[in-house]
Amino acid sequence: MKIDLSYKEIWRISYPLMLFNLAQNIIGVTDMVFLGRLEDKEPVSGVAALSQTAEAASSAGETALAACGIMGIYYLVFMMIGFGLSRGAQILIARRAGEKRYLGIGEVFDNLLVAELVLAMVLFLFLQLTSSHILWYFITDPAVYDAAYEYLFYRSFGIFFSLIGFALLSLYTGIGQTRVLSFITVTILTTNILLNYSLIFGKFGFPEMGIAGAGLASSLAEVCAGIVGLSYVMVDKKLKPYGIFRFSGLNWENMKKILNIASPVVLNFLIGLGGWFVFFTFIQKLGVRALAISSVVKWIYTFFTIPSWAIGSTANALVSNVLGNEEYANLKPAVQRSCNLSLLLSAATCIFLLLIPDYLLGIITKDAEVIQAGVPLVQLLTVIVLAAAVSNVLFNAVVGTGAVRQSLVMAILAVVFYLSLAYFGINFWGIGLLAAWSLEMVYWLVLAAPALWYLSSGRWKGLKV
Repeated sequence: MKIDLSYKEIWRISYPLMLFNLAQNIIGVTDMVFLGRLEDKEPVSGVAALSQTAEAASSAGETALAACGIMGIYYLVFMMIGFGLSRGAQILIARRAGEKRYLGIGEVFDNLLVAELVLAMVLFLFLQLTSSHILWYFITDPAVYDAAYEYLFYRSFGIFFSLIGFALLSLYTGIGQTRVLSFITVTILTTNILLNYSLIFGKFGFPEMGIAGAGLASSLAEVCAGIVGLSYVMVDKKLKPYGIFRFSGLNWENMKKILNIASPVVLNFLIGLGGWFVFFTFIQKLGVRALAISSVVKWIYTFFTIPSWAIGSTANALVSNVLGNEEYANLKPAVQRSCNLSLLLSAATCIFLLLIPDYLLGIITKDAEVIQAGVPLVQLLTVIVLAAAVSNVLFNAVVGTGAVRQSLVMAILAVVFYLSLAYFGINFWGIGLLAAWSLEMVYWLVLAAPALWYLSSGRWKGLKV
């Protein structure tokens, strides 16, 4: 099975991935949109009251934004373990498709699904049993801590269906048939918006749960999307040659290959998202308002990097497929065209960051002070998003070659350098919020340079997965 390298084909594979990534990220954005409209209805009491002074007291919406922002990243750190596992399997599936070993695709997927479900149980128990202790080390404001843990308690139930969704993503991306992701996207969007409105504010007969309702709504949306995805797989006749759902027993050779490829990929994601979580703990030292502003800007940033993440994932599959067909000369055009398309789409969307930053912020929060302070950060995102457009594709192409350990070294180098600057800048050099966010450019540049060198070096020739 050979995947065409034309721009049309890259777009055909990528746009459902963009929708799927949109669906995953819209969960957090939707939570932020509704929570940003919470009003103070009662005086704050309990532990949270002890943390407030006349100068530092923040609104319910601002506290919820800060809590949801940092918890969204914390939860993603764990969820991305499953995503990294699926990315390792995706490389194998794309390679088997290139080698025309179609039954091997089904074997890899079945083993991946079992591994994802086992991992989901482990992660769920970890989130439920240990997070209350871990969060004390990172969240210093008691009001933010209380809200964060309340959100996470309900949000963690969605981990099972998140990981099932990642297994489906790896299958359909690996074989270059991503249409099903559109149906999953529509399901997540509609159910999450409806349930957020109902559960946060107590509409349509539901209880008014506040930030807890946001966590529960997101989990239920993932349950619905997972059911839709699994139902589609069961009736998809195009999957018949691959032997999906045979479950003839665990193939330990396949499982070992998945884990060997996935473990560095998982570490890549943990390092990247863990870096974001640590960065936000640095930001909170600038105050709850700075954390709330950063939480809003983070989701805008995430939304505008969706094209580069989706095309990066496509480049990953294209590169693996090219190497499976042993068409080494096609690696450069595959990467180059993916970079061009990613840069073009990102540049087109960046117009909105420059022209209507206040409107974008206003979608998520109605706090005028948060919007005013966030405008320069949103405009700064323009250059960051363009850097990510190229760097994302280059890095994912390296992973697609099977050089996952080399990519791990690149990710560690970029994150350590970036966080070191952020730590010293905020704690010792007195930099402000805008300067702290500008360091994101450093991350993408440090990540792109070695990735470009590796792809140009030809060291990936002969790598077997």
